Amino acid sequence: VVVMARSVSEAGMLMTETSFRPADLLTLVAPKAALGNRTLVALSLADGVFTRDLRGNLLSTFLDGLKMSDIVKLDRHHLFIAVAIALVIALTVGGALHLLFPYAVGAVTMYDWVYHGSPLIAPQFYAPALQVADEYDPRLPAFFGSGVLIALVCSIFRMRYSWWPLAPLGFALSGSWSMICFWFPIFVAWLLKSLIIRYGGMKVYNTFRPFFLGLILGEFSQAVLWATLGGVWRINAPFFPWP
Repeated sequence: VVVMARSVSEAGMLMTETSFRPADLLTLVAPKAALGNRTLVALSLADGVFTRDLRGNLLSTFLDGLKMSDIVKLDRHHLFIAVAIALVIALTVGGALHLLFPYAVGAVTMYDWVYHGSPLIAPQFYAPALQVADEYDPRLPAFFGSGVLIALVCSIFRMRYSWWPLAPLGFALSGSWSMICFWFPIFVAWLLKSLIIRYGGMKVYNTFRPFFLGLILGEFSQAVLWATLGGVWRINAPFFPWP
């Protein structure tokens, strides 16, 4: 959760997702079967809710709220009360809707990933170890250690040299679904910004800024519009082609 929250605060990622599970750390020293069948079954139920495909987390939202409260000089006590009330309402309403809608219209007719794809990932991950005990892979500590070394080198070079382009956070996120979806838009945005500032300066940059902010607002507005139309008239939203 801390890594995912930092990916929002430092890198500005709109969506966050881990590329590993807590059980993956165990496999550095022992096979998954060492946890025992009961623990593996419990993890298969918990992983899908707490560690996989969250698309975001509350800590990043809290950090954003704290940052904004400092800017507008909002009383933290009032912010805490507002966040607590919002959490209670969101969890209550969200939990009720996730039970009501699948029973009312059938989960098989709803978003496939939420009600069919994602819930099966964790059981499919642990099922082989339940059926046949997996074997320890001695290569994993070396893979893990090399990743730590690369991230450490990136961190040191980033602190010491202003020209160093590779951030350790980018390396940590490189294997996640978020980067698979967003790497190209991020690259295009970086390229356009670099060209505008280099050849047009801050005056041209400030001129184009409302246009690019309007693109973001337009995309989110379309999502809200089609969600509203779909909810009122029971029509399907346009298909979004994932990469």
